[in-house]
Amino acid sequence: RQGINAEYGGGKGVCGARGPTGIAGPPGPQGITGPQGCAGPQGPEGAVGPQGASGTVGLVGPTGPQGPAGPAGPAGANGPTGPVGPTGPCGQKGNTGCSGDKGKSSNTVVILDNSRHVGSATGSFVVLTSFDIPASALSGAALEFFAFAHSLGVSSGATFRLRFTDTAGTTASLSIVSSGDVGKIDARITQDSQTGRLNVFASGTCCQGTQWLATSVLGTQIVSVAYEVQVTGTTTWQSDFVYVEQVVGL
Repeated sequence: RQGINAEYGGGKGVCGARGPTGIAGPPGPQGITGPQGCAGPQGPEGAVGPQGASGTVGLVGPTGPQGPAGPAGPAGANGPTGPVGPTGPCGQKGNTGCSGDKGKSSNTVVILDNSRHVGSATGSFVVLTSFDIPASALSGAALEFFAFAHSLGVSSGATFRLRFTDTAGTTASLSIVSSGDVGKIDARITQDSQTGRLNVFASGTCCQGTQWLATSVLGTQIVSVAYEVQVTGTTTWQSDFVYVEQVVGL
């Protein structure tokens, strides 16, 4: 019909419906890069990131020169005493020293008698023990005499005596009365350096005073000494011990 219209010069007909979209053609070539745009404003600072791991320890550097000595510190407290060390070897023997002064001679025990000598009531003196002093033995010396006795029951008392007799028969004595049921004589016998005669100093128990007797007995002769007891009443007395010592070097 359009042909008829065209042939006869008729008017344009109504457009038909749009056909489907055809297949896309291939992309065209990339265009030229445009100019750089203006810089935008700076953005906000970001948060601090986590701490990184520690690095490895470096090598030890060389030792520096020694510095000057510092001031001395205060002294510390003393420590405990250590144990005693072992004894060292003996040293060499030293030279002999000078001679000392002459010493005094030792004392000599004359009698130590602890046997039981008994004295009964006889009305006279009974010898408990006796001994001799050699001639001149007390020249520059003395004789210490100590004796102790007791009664064997309730006693009325007793008298103890030291009796001295020289070779010529000269005699002297000194008596000590007992104290209750106890008898004691503590005496010192010396020889006078001028006359050679014996002197006696004696005491009894603690409550009795000291007696002194200057005799005519010659210590330059042999002197016999007797320790005796005279019993009062009927009770027997017993000697416990007698001790005689020569003290020399006076």
